[in-house]
Amino acid sequence: MTFAQTTQSSARDGALRAHPAKQDLPRLSPAERRAILTAAAQLLPPASRVILFGSRTDPGRRGGDIDLCLHVPVRLSHSERVALANRFWARLAAILDEQKIDIVIVTPETPSSPILRRIAEEGIELCRL
Repeated sequence: MTFAQTTQSSARDGALRAHPAKQDLPRLSPAERRAILTAAAQLLPPASRVILFGSRTDPGRRGGDIDLCLHVPVRLSHSERVALANRFWARLAAILDEQKIDIVIVTPETPSSPILRRIAEEGIELCRL
């Protein structure tokens, strides 16, 4: 498992767009989806969004890690972003055990980057608080 991956800064609200959530995500089990939604509700501030991206958005692929973008609508210092990513990761790891999880944190000041463009193109919004 990876511990957490965070961006150094963050994107303007609305700069990051993702496809609306699909009812049946073929690449997340019900337990994985439930764990992600529970962690989001417990740890993220109101108006946050959780976006799935990477190989798990492709129903034709098998396996792969869970890549999540946590779009948080408040400014966070670097240490606050790292702490949030670590808490979110720990909550998921406790439930999902051996599953590899990567987390990207996006806040209002995050500048555009290749990873954010990739998330905007292929991401699937799992929830909006």
